[in-house]
Amino acid sequence: MIRIIVTLALSFMLASCMKWDGKKKYFSQAGTSTAESLANEVPTTLRRITKSQYLNTVRAALGADITSRTPLPDDPTKDELIAIATRDSVFSLRDAELYSNAGWDMAGQFVDSPTLFSTRFECACGDMTKACLSKGLDGIGPVLFHGQFEDSAFYGQLFDDVLAKLTKDVGGLTPQQMNCQGVRTVLAALIGSPRSFYYDNLLAFSGNLATDIQKQKFSTSLANQLSYFLWNSPPDRELMNLAESGALADPEARIKLIRSMVDNPNRFKAGMKALFDDWLAMHAVEKVASSTNAQETIAKAALVEFDFLVSKSVESTDFLGTFLTSNATVLDANLAAVYGVAANATTLSGTDRAGFLTRSAFLLRAGTGATSPTKRGHYIRGHFLCEDIPPPPPGLDLTNGVPNTDDKYQIIKARLDNPNCKGCHAQLDPLGIGLEGYGPNGQTIAFPNIATYQLAASVFDQPYSGGAELSNLLVKNEKVLACFAKNALRIGLGKKETPEEQEAIEKAVEAFQAGTSKSLNELIFHLLNGIM
Repeated sequence: MIRIIVTLALSFMLASCMKWDGKKKYFSQAGTSTAESLANEVPTTLRRITKSQYLNTVRAALGADITSRTPLPDDPTKDELIAIATRDSVFSLRDAELYSNAGWDMAGQFVDSPTLFSTRFECACGDMTKACLSKGLDGIGPVLFHGQFEDSAFYGQLFDDVLAKLTKDVGGLTPQQMNCQGVRTVLAALIGSPRSFYYDNLLAFSGNLATDIQKQKFSTSLANQLSYFLWNSPPDRELMNLAESGALADPEARIKLIRSMVDNPNRFKAGMKALFDDWLAMHAVEKVASSTNAQETIAKAALVEFDFLVSKSVESTDFLGTFLTSNATVLDANLAAVYGVAANATTLSGTDRAGFLTRSAFLLRAGTGATSPTKRGHYIRGHFLCEDIPPPPPGLDLTNGVPNTDDKYQIIKARLDNPNCKGCHAQLDPLGIGLEGYGPNGQTIAFPNIATYQLAASVFDQPYSGGAELSNLLVKNEKVLACFAKNALRIGLGKKETPEEQEAIEKAVEAFQAGTSKSLNELIFHLLNGIM
C-alpha cells in the first residue's frame, strides 16, 4: 500500500515541478499576456534553503515542533551558498529522494497525531473532505511555498486520486484510513516539493518598480530573503501581509522593517547562530560529532560550547571582541578533560583560552593525528581575512628541497625556502604555527621550540605567541570586521556584492566603527541600511 501511495505522490511532485519552472529567472503572473509579464519582471535567482531553514519552514507551516527522522541533503558550503543563487540552480535526483522521504516521514508524524493535526485542519483526517482539505492547505501552502501558493485545487485532485487508487488496488481499508492516507500523501507532496526548499532571491534592491505586481513580487522576495537571513525561518504572517501589500518597495518601509527584525532578540539570535555556522563551516565539526571516531564525544561537546559562545557574542555590546576573546564556557566532562578544568567551570584561563580560535570547535578540525599549522593558517586567512589561498597549480614542482621526514617543522621550513611553495606557505604557516601549543583535540600541549627550525609565528607582520595573543591582534584589525561584514551579506543574501554595494558596505562598516555600540544587530542594520 505504501509503495502505491508513494509512487502516486512522486508522480504528482514531478508534475508540480513541471508546473513550477525551476530555472526561471523572473516571476510570471498567471493570466497576463507576454507583454504584461515582461513589463512586470523583477530580476531574481533561485536559492536553496539550508536544512535548518527547511525544517523551520515545515514547522511553521504545520504549527508543529517536528523534525525529519530521515536524512536530508548536506547543506551547501559557504561558497556554494552564494553560488547556488543562480538562474541555473539544480538539485540531484538523490536530493529529490531525500526530500521526498523527509516529506513522507514528517507528514506521517503530523497526520498520526490528532493534537497536531487539529492545529491546521478543522476536521479529523478520517473525516476529511475536499472543502476541509482546501481550507487547511490555504494556511499551510503559502508558508511552504514562500508566499506563492495557488495550487489548492491541484493538491485536491491528488487527494481524490489517492482515494481512487486505494479503492481500486488495496483492500481491507476503511474510508477513514483511506482519507488519512490521502491527506498524508498530499502533505508529503507539498513538504517534499522543490518549491518548499527553493525561493526567489532578489538580485538588486533598487530599480523601477512601477506596477503593483512588481511591488508585490519584489516585497515577497525581499520578505523571504530577510527572514531567512535574520531569523533563519520563513516570514511570519505579519511580515507576509506586509509583503503582499507591496509596501517593501518603499525604502523607508524596508529600513523600518529591518530595524524591527534585528531588534527581535530571540529570532535574531536564531538567524545569527545559523550565519555563524555557515561562515565558519561548522558542518565539518557536525560530521565528526555524528561519526564513530575518537573525536565524536569531544566534537559534540565542542558544538554545544560553540553555540554558547555565539549566543554570548550576539547578546554582547562588542560581538566580535566577545567571540574572539571571551573566556566564558559551558562544558561536559569530556571537553573539561581536554581543557584540563573541572566540568562545572564557567570560565577558562584567559592566557590560553580566549575566544573561538582557542576552542576545540576550531582546533580539532585537522583530525586525530598531528596538528597542521598550514591548515589552521589557511582556515583563519580564508574565514577571518577573506584571503583565500588557492591550491598549487598542476605540474608545479613542490618537492625541491623538501626532506623525506616525519618532522613537520622541517617540512614547513623547506616549503618556506622553496620558491615554488613560499608564495602561499608564507601566508599560511607563520599564521598557524603559533597555535602549536594546542593538540589535535584542542588540549594544551608543550609548545615546540620552533626557533631551532628558524620558524616564527606572526600575523599582520607582527610576531605573536599563543592563541590568546593571536585573537587579540585579530580583533583589533579592521580587516577582520570587514571580512565578517562581507561574509555576512554574501551568505545572508545569497549574492556577491556589486561594486556599488561594496562601496556601501565599506561606508556601513565605517559608520558602525564610529558608533558607540559594537553589537551585532547594529552592524547588520548598518549593512542592510547601506545597500537597501
